[in-house]
Amino acid sequence: MNKFVIMIVVLFGLLACQSTSSSPSTDNTDISNAIENRKFIKPIVMITAKYPEQEYRAGVEGSCKVSFDLSDLEKFGSAPTNIKPIECTNKNFEKMCTTALSYWRFKSLEDIDKRESPTNLIYTCNFELS
Repeated sequence: MNKFVIMIVVLFGLLACQSTSSSPSTDNTDISNAIENRKFIKPIVMITAKYPEQEYRAGVEGSCKVSFDLSDLEKFGSAPTNIKPIECTNKNFEKMCTTALSYWRFKSLEDIDKRESPTNLIYTCNFELS
């Protein structure tokens, strides 16, 4: 029980570290549509990618599409592994997207809908200035 409480506190801490600026938009944060090539696999914890400071100051917009697999964690559900860029407009966008994605959490593989494979999932981080 204590480990679960600690994990929740850590996750809230990570959320608090995200940029609070309402100007730059980095993603569609709709969990129900987060995974582009799956209908039933959805994250239960979704951390939004932070806009890279250098690109924000320079007014650079772009995106980064990544693929990943899910792998069970020892204690809590599953997490993205084998995160690979498919198409990124900028190396800093790639770094921020893959970093945020590494904090996402999903149900354990045993509990994920068996109609869909937990491999080669696709997500796109969009970096847009409002």
